[in-house]
Amino acid sequence: MIGAGSIAGTHLRVLPSIAGVEIAAVADIVPGKAESAARGCGAKAWYVDYREMIERERPEAVFVFTPPFAHQEQVCYAVERGVHVFVEKPLEVSLGQARRVLDAVRRASVTTQVGYHWRFMDGIRRAREVLLSMGGPIGLLEARWWGGVYMVPWWIRAEQSGGQIVEQATHVYDQVRWLGGDVAEVYAVLGTLLNKDIPGFSIEDVAIATLSLKSGAFAVVSSTNAAVGPEVWVKAVAKNVKYEADWSKATLYWRDRAETYYNRANAYEEEDKAFIEAVQKGIGSPVPIEEGYKSLELSLAALESAKRGKPVALPL
Repeated sequence: MIGAGSIAGTHLRVLPSIAGVEIAAVADIVPGKAESAARGCGAKAWYVDYREMIERERPEAVFVFTPPFAHQEQVCYAVERGVHVFVEKPLEVSLGQARRVLDAVRRASVTTQVGYHWRFMDGIRRAREVLLSMGGPIGLLEARWWGGVYMVPWWIRAEQSGGQIVEQATHVYDQVRWLGGDVAEVYAVLGTLLNKDIPGFSIEDVAIATLSLKSGAFAVVSSTNAAVGPEVWVKAVAKNVKYEADWSKATLYWRDRAETYYNRANAYEEEDKAFIEAVQKGIGSPVPIEEGYKSLELSLAALESAKRGKPVALPL
């Protein structure tokens, strides 16, 4: 494990129970956090330097749970040594760094996965299968991530997190791609209007993006970190059905009935199991680095469009 912050703790609560998994060591630049996390999950060692950990422990796989701006260096170091990698989303904060990761992965024979855990919510997965098999063509999608500020220093700094669109709302941008396919063009507007009083705050706090998908469908994604009370959901209108999904469930509305599929499984455990299985069997993971790259590229296209004041075509 590289990084022992809050998201690492989420995974460390489920990883030890997965068959065939032994957590060898934890690395974090804060010694106390590394030691505490290692003891909590039964790891035999802890390190301050992740490079030393990889060289000494020779792990089969690493999980990267550091802030986004550190991912390129850490992922590349691991895959260049033949180590399989799970990395939390987003893949990076810039396309240049993400391309270096992509190039390194393509040169190595390793399994990779990016942490888009919404794809592993069991209710959402079942509803999506029905939507895509029976719903008919999708014409319109809408997604929303309205929440508050994640008050850690790196998150509120654009150069370290990439901003809310890149670091957080990327989940719903990824859901639009997962449901409707790749995006052809993005037009976005954003601003910092409501959180100016927070010291060091340098990211957007309100944003809207309109997307033209390669399928011909359209989508709208709005995000804010200045909302009182969270609203996070994704909707789709298809020929035969309307789809609505949030953290707890997904509902399909037909003309004569509604069907609700609840998210009962632990999505983090499910994505970890999928990665471990892919490593054990030597197969591709459900969300490889290439998928993480595309969703990052979409997020960055929204930022670039807002900067230019005009639509931006994909790929960048």
